[in-house]
Amino acid sequence: MTAKLLATGVFIGLILLSEVSAAEPNLTPTPGPSKSRYSSGDSTSSNLQSRDNGLTWRGTISVDFDPIAISSWKLNLMFRGQLEAENERTTITFPIRTSVLHDLNLDQRFELLSQGITLQGALELSSENEYVVLVNPVLLPSDAGRWHLVDSNATEAGLVWLELVVSEIDLSPADGTILVAGEWVLADHAIAALRLSHQPQSILGSAVISLQADNESPVGEDAPDVEAPAVDGGTIASAAGPDIIVGNLDIVMRWGKVGDVTGYSVGTISCNIGTARADWIINGPNAAKHPVIAQNMYRLKDGRFEQVGMSWLKHGFFAVNGTLCSQPGACAGSLDGTFLGVGCSDPYDANLNGQISNLGPRHQVNPTTGVFPYPPTRPNNCGTSPICRRIQVRDADLDPESNVGALYFMEAHYVHSGDAAAGNQDNNASYRPFHVSEVAPGVYTAGLTDTIQRQKPAIQAWADTDPAARVINVDIPNDRRILLGYKITEMEDGWYHYEYAVQNLNSHRAAGSFTVPIPAGTQTRDIGFHDINTHSADNTPGSWFDSTDWTSSLESEQLTWRCPSHATNPDANALRWGSLYNFRFDARRPPHIGNLNIGMFIPGTPESVNVVASVPSDLIEIVVSDPPHEAIDARQPVDPASGQPQGWNIVDLTFNVATGEFLASDFTITQDGGGPPTLEIIDAQSVAEKLMRLVLSGPIAPVARTTFTHTPSGAHVRLNNLPGDVNGDGITTPADVEALIELIYTGTENLPPWSTDLDRSGSLNLVDIIRGVDILNGADALDAYNGAALPPP
Repeated sequence: MTAKLLATGVFIGLILLSEVSAAEPNLTPTPGPSKSRYSSGDSTSSNLQSRDNGLTWRGTISVDFDPIAISSWKLNLMFRGQLEAENERTTITFPIRTSVLHDLNLDQRFELLSQGITLQGALELSSENEYVVLVNPVLLPSDAGRWHLVDSNATEAGLVWLELVVSEIDLSPADGTILVAGEWVLADHAIAALRLSHQPQSILGSAVISLQADNESPVGEDAPDVEAPAVDGGTIASAAGPDIIVGNLDIVMRWGKVGDVTGYSVGTISCNIGTARADWIINGPNAAKHPVIAQNMYRLKDGRFEQVGMSWLKHGFFAVNGTLCSQPGACAGSLDGTFLGVGCSDPYDANLNGQISNLGPRHQVNPTTGVFPYPPTRPNNCGTSPICRRIQVRDADLDPESNVGALYFMEAHYVHSGDAAAGNQDNNASYRPFHVSEVAPGVYTAGLTDTIQRQKPAIQAWADTDPAARVINVDIPNDRRILLGYKITEMEDGWYHYEYAVQNLNSHRAAGSFTVPIPAGTQTRDIGFHDINTHSADNTPGSWFDSTDWTSSLESEQLTWRCPSHATNPDANALRWGSLYNFRFDARRPPHIGNLNIGMFIPGTPESVNVVASVPSDLIEIVVSDPPHEAIDARQPVDPASGQPQGWNIVDLTFNVATGEFLASDFTITQDGGGPPTLEIIDAQSVAEKLMRLVLSGPIAPVARTTFTHTPSGAHVRLNNLPGDVNGDGITTPADVEALIELIYTGTENLPPWSTDLDRSGSLNLVDIIRGVDILNGADALDAYNGAALPPP
């Protein structure tokens, strides 16, 4: 795997790939601290063979920096390249792919190099105050035994950043090798440009260049674009144009703590799964054509998915062009690091992603277009703070004892103008789980677990982890994407908890309000809000966003959270890109599908968007009743001996909401048929969470349909009474007695007791047949019901 390594404190890998040049200054070894050693050999028998007035070479350069010396300067040196170091802390060895050196004159001096060796990689130098990236820096020989490391775009001697003081040159023409050794010294130009104070320790480390003649291999060229890269052994659909995704997150680095806040950074590896190369430029007129990288932390605890940390933006430089997301050999990358090729990957380790000097503010980046000014504002406001501009997380959000059962997720998000121009910017965020460990009192480390979930923003982890949570895309016309997650939980006391999370993926206009419809008369409680605050502000406009929580109001059947308008305060605490805010409340209403509303912060069209999601229901429904809706009581309507009325006089209604606040006056009784209605509700009690029991003044009337209605909602149950109607067809005939006989003797029908236990004895037997005949003909105190019918429903 390719890597970026850090030495200095902070030293990162370097590609050193040499190229050809035409002009050829002489290098004459000088006496003093430097010495030259020429191996004996007959040039006529040498393996060094000229080609086009030059020799083609392969080789390596080993770089050894002294972390103590570099730290004394308060300096960061980062080399960036393709290959891993043999030892990440001290010596790092890199290949020189090809180099054409001028013919050697072995008499007394030699002509070494044409215009120097181009180091195909990038060097980043930064201090507390300044920052510079040298892409493809050049080692130029001088006549003083010092090789100057200069910017490839400006090779004047006055722009020297590092000097390699040559201490030894070993030529072995017989076997075709050259060895150059020396020590690194910080140049005066670098000291001035980075505003450093001179230190007594000037030697930063050493380097050894080893070259081997190779007349077979030509200077390499950039490979062409390729199609449909394979990912993890399979294929992935490639989008037209550049398409940058996060291929992996690796290693979380803890930088230190200030008060109750700890600073972190995470390593990222991007992949280009598109059909065209993506620019990776950080110098010159196109310097803004490179990605910026946001790093975020999230926590899922007790059903709440919240953002707990965010960083400033790492500016990418020099594409290494590895093959994390493709098969070996499928990457069509650049040697000079100016673009990420099709099928290629590019790593930044956690150390590099946490370098304060290379972190720019988010507010300068338009996430919809990927456009930003470069260089970004990098104020001198961090000093030696270990948390400045990095992912900042409070102890309370990480402490394992306070967050039992919590799950954590790390997210990285790349923004790139070429990717956005191709319309591929909606898959640029990926997440990966991590766990928190307390390694010492108040010292929390984060270790990545499981595998990365590519092309999934962090909020998707909520739905991936909890089946009861849902996440939906909200695409804003003329803007870009916001995501809504939600989960509704039924509580034990008849309340429902509504939990919403809104993540702004790449909407430039941002969100300024969030509205949930609340039906009239709905009881609510525990209305809450959670956000993530910006930090490490500078003094430029827009960099210091107000961290005031959004206010909530319940008016006109709408619960709304909002921040001040853009016209009132353009720096208000809007839900900007790369952020996730939470909105929550309890309500005594169950959920149903309705419309939420997200209001945009920056003026434009549309002003807001409706989102179909679960919201408190404005419908109160009777889920079940006892007796059941439309049941027909066919039993004897009076006691034959006493003539006292018999029938249903208690009705149990189970609602879809808690009934604790219901009153008897909330219910009405209507009767169709059966003579004048005389029933009243003499008692109404909530006997269980959602169960309402109505006690009537008497049984419901025969040959009638009686309806019980919950007046505020209109929810109702209709019960019927038609003596003798065994088969439930709404009319009493001899066929009902036949149905009863069939049931008793053959059991071929399955009828409820209120249709068959005609004598109300509690059991089905021959007496019920006799009582059915009595009901038809009229006997004792019974009326004759043959031919009686219920009124139409």
